[in-house]
Amino acid sequence: MIHDRADAQQLHEMGCSSVGWLDSLLLGVNHLYITGNNQGPEVDASFGFDPEGLVTTLNAVFPMFVGLHVGRAALLLDMKNLFVHWTLLGTFFSVLGFWMTTWIAFNKRLWSPSYSLFTTGTGILMYALLFLLCDHNLPVSRSALSASFGKVGRFLSNILRPFQWLGSNCILFFVFSECCGVLSWFLQTITWGAQNAKQNLVSWFHDKFLWHSCGLGKSCTSQSPCGPVEVVFTAVGLLFWILVCGLLHRKGIFWKI
Repeated sequence: MIHDRADAQQLHEMGCSSVGWLDSLLLGVNHLYITGNNQGPEVDASFGFDPEGLVTTLNAVFPMFVGLHVGRAALLLDMKNLFVHWTLLGTFFSVLGFWMTTWIAFNKRLWSPSYSLFTTGTGILMYALLFLLCDHNLPVSRSALSASFGKVGRFLSNILRPFQWLGSNCILFFVFSECCGVLSWFLQTITWGAQNAKQNLVSWFHDKFLWHSCGLGKSCTSQSPCGPVEVVFTAVGLLFWILVCGLLHRKGIFWKI
């Protein structure tokens, strides 16, 4: 039996792998996020697994460099050659990643080469499609097809504009939203009533208002997460950050590294 202070199930699934073994060997067990052993809690940790270890980090760096190349190509090529280049590149990585799944598992936790290649390829194709429909200014033409295509592009551009706002301030959105939870953590530090009673704005909105006042939690037990409550809570949070990022986008305020 594996003994692990953080997550025994994850250590059991991911620690017994070549990635966990290599990270334990090169980085040292004491430098890994999840550690344990197969003897008992009184014995020191002998192996571990880190979701952001050496192997997973190296595989995650690859899509970043490909994305840099995709953006660089947009500055060097004309539109026709650019879309041909993006399409060929995205198709090549997608097919290669899909083919590699026959002998390398498609695994996000390990960020396996098959996962990295396939998601990189499909990401390029999706980016090329959205760029064509929403961002690229199509040349003016008298043909009915070009006119219709332009109308579809303008419609999609308006529909997807909130995601453009989020993307223009993606660092702020990632850090302060529930992804990292900085704003939620800060709001939960402002409490009232009895000590340790979870009397704060976040708990009130989640537990009192959505769960009880709106009746979303009537079919759920208090011991487990409630699907309707979590969906509405997440949707309200997303709408809030769309409004914030939209206002910042209008003011020309962007958080950059």
